[in-house]
Amino acid sequence: EPEPEPEEECVEPEPENNTHIYNGVVGGTVTVVTPTDEIWPFFVDEPLSVSVKDDRSLVMLVDEEQMQSQVNANGNFTGSFTLQKQLFGEACNVTINVLGNVNGNSITGSGTGSEQCGDLSAVLDATFTANSQTTPSFLDERPPQPKQCVPVMAPIHSLLLL
Repeated sequence: EPEPEPEEECVEPEPENNTHIYNGVVGGTVTVVTPTDEIWPFFVDEPLSVSVKDDRSLVMLVDEEQMQSQVNANGNFTGSFTLQKQLFGEACNVTINVLGNVNGNSITGSGTGSEQCGDLSAVLDATFTANSQTTPSFLDERPPQPKQCVPVMAPIHSLLLL
């Protein structure tokens, strides 16, 4: 009597979710206005690091502040983080709203924010660019991977005959 064909179990393999590191610079101006309407511009030139994973998750790091976001189908991302600075002895926490775009090996975008810090007001206006050696292959844009089938192992029963 022929043995029955072993059953197969088919599963979709987990796709690789690689991380792509973009390094660049944030450049712009923090303008501080004093109670006597004096205007003090401070130039911003900070290193920037952005990691983008193939699952579209994104983490931006500027001046030890971190922002997490998700890259949408158009390559855009948004988010905010708080920039903590001392301005003329006043502790100032400026919330920065970020709008950016991932386009292959490059990321561009801008950040804006304003805050009242004691008697001072601070306005930040900046742009950023960053580049990567690798390009995300977004998981939702990849063709489905073929299922991999493996035989289901039937439990082996040992019979000991005495």
